[in-house]
Amino acid sequence: MKLVFSYNKTTFHILLSLLLIGGFFGQYVYIGLKPIHLVRVMFPILTLWGLKNLNFKTTNLGFSIILYYVVFFICTSFTSFIYLRVTSINDYLNFCVATFLPVFLLLFAQENKLRFLKIVFFTTTACFIVYVLVAFYEVVTLNHLRSSTLVGLPKVEWWRHAPTGFYANQNDFASAIALMGFFLITYLRFFTPKKTLWYELAIFIICIWLSFATTARIVQVVLFLIGVVMYRKYIFNPKVILSLSVLLLIMIFIFHEYFANLLVLLQKFNSFEDGSSERIDLFVYGLKSVKDSWGMGFGIKNADMYYIKHGFGILVPHFYQIEVLMTGGIIPLIAWLVMYFMIIRDIILFTPYRELILFPIVYFLLQQSAASVFFNYSFYIIFIAFIAIVEFKKENKNYE
Repeated sequence: MKLVFSYNKTTFHILLSLLLIGGFFGQYVYIGLKPIHLVRVMFPILTLWGLKNLNFKTTNLGFSIILYYVVFFICTSFTSFIYLRVTSINDYLNFCVATFLPVFLLLFAQENKLRFLKIVFFTTTACFIVYVLVAFYEVVTLNHLRSSTLVGLPKVEWWRHAPTGFYANQNDFASAIALMGFFLITYLRFFTPKKTLWYELAIFIICIWLSFATTARIVQVVLFLIGVVMYRKYIFNPKVILSLSVLLLIMIFIFHEYFANLLVLLQKFNSFEDGSSERIDLFVYGLKSVKDSWGMGFGIKNADMYYIKHGFGILVPHFYQIEVLMTGGIIPLIAWLVMYFMIIRDIILFTPYRELILFPIVYFLLQQSAASVFFNYSFYIIFIAFIAIVEFKKENKNYE
């Protein structure tokens, strides 16, 4: 039984596009003199509309996703209030949006998955272009937007070469744009009638450039994996190799100063062992927190106090599942494992495209690349878009 909608489609699509734009740009798109972020305005409007017009019936996969977010919301809210650990109403509102945005996007997608994917594709394409232009501006001028932690560093500081876009740090930015690029490539591959190889390669090369510009190591590994799986039949094609070589030479000729700075940056980037060791410590102490929190977590945005107590300078675990564990406890983590099992199961058993197995792998790795994706709405948007692809391909195996 399908979800049933009754609405003016054009109006709904405009509102949905505004919600997606608000999700991709966060605090930079707002309404009023006292900034109210667009995503906070559009989300309740679309939610109320959905509550009025939706029949809540979905697939087993969709149910497992909804179950995870609802369980996470209930457990985290309980822990936060019982220990009086909600730091502010603003944090709680952000948490509400972060947990229920993917739920209602999933329900909206059920009405017409292909139309939903088209809206997400065109919105993501526009936002991807803006992301790239801002990154190029940052690389050339060494200036950053106000949310960046690199603002105020001396211009000679080598980190200033790393673009951060609309995010606080370069890892969050690189992870988000790599996930957006992967979605665009997947959509072009599966849902466009014309050959789109060169468009896909352009997106892929841009993502590679940004991964090196940001020195995001996990993102580089992810892009290598995507390249091998998605373009394996082209790897030894002489025409493709020649074309890419010519393109690379042209880019080096035009941006030679930037490439020289990038080489210097990579030479100075010798903290792999220290950074990796600290991430391992964050992971280990995140697991140890289960005992101290009685398996219930510490509530919204309070895991940082646990890390401060144990002498850490970094206050986020750099691992989404550990963040879930430290925020909501063991029960939401179990719900997450069930959800991920259902995603992998549906891809393997019910879809004809084995490339889709990349989705849960890439998504999992990029979650660990970012400092935190907890309030990174772009991750939730692309996550639900990929779920829509999986369910559409499951229902329409012969679609071309």
